[in-house]
Amino acid sequence: MHVGLALSGGGAIGAAHIGVLEQMEEHHVRLDSICGTSAGAIVGLLYADGGINAIFRFLNLLEECGLIKSPLGLLARTPERIWTQVSEALSTCVEARSFEDLRLPFSCVATDIVTGSPVVIDSGDPIAAVKASAAYPSVFAIQRVSGSFLVDGGITRNLPADIVRKSGADFVIGSSLYRVPQVSYNKDKPRLGRVEVALRVLEIMELEMSLQQIKLCDFCFQPPVETYRWYDFDRIAEILQLGRSDASRNVGTLLAKLREHPQSI
Repeated sequence: MHVGLALSGGGAIGAAHIGVLEQMEEHHVRLDSICGTSAGAIVGLLYADGGINAIFRFLNLLEECGLIKSPLGLLARTPERIWTQVSEALSTCVEARSFEDLRLPFSCVATDIVTGSPVVIDSGDPIAAVKASAAYPSVFAIQRVSGSFLVDGGITRNLPADIVRKSGADFVIGSSLYRVPQVSYNKDKPRLGRVEVALRVLEIMELEMSLQQIKLCDFCFQPPVETYRWYDFDRIAEILQLGRSDASRNVGTLLAKLREHPQSI
């Protein structure tokens, strides 16, 4: 039986995916493929190439160059500088120079800014692919891959469960980090300006799309991350621990479902 894992986007919250992967290893759940979006694409590529150690090596490099641990690490840099440092860290941590070189089948999802359709990338340069998957519009530059102009995959497929299923998975495990972030309210109205309202609407729309994808999973981890935002890179240690705790609490339910298919464990 083919067991596939879908990893959602989430920016800094993507650190919560690590707990899921650790539980898969601890309980000897064999993963046959991984598909990720945005932050999930970065985590998925690192794991598909070098396992858990590659993910922590990547985080250590980001800490060394000041991108995480302090909120000033992001604020003091232009998007171009951030992009360069993330790319350099990925190039250091990922040995594979093509998808075929990865130890585990991997794909990622971006959005074609021209057609508005999700694009599954599973060939070529894997680092260029995940950069396209994580190219959040108006923050990072549009990426050109195989003649297409691509931006963040979270716009069209934040949790790529259907793509994992279509790729041949009989059992789909999801790790969804999308929750509508908390906002502050007073007695009369939310404390939101026009820009915040527009962003809030987008968050709600993306949540609805994610909920539809969750229904396509045979099991989905959904840690309570609503108090975090995608830019909380100075809180990665907290997010990592939250993901570990949630995965540990819920892995028993996953294992029970998998026992109906013994060849998957």
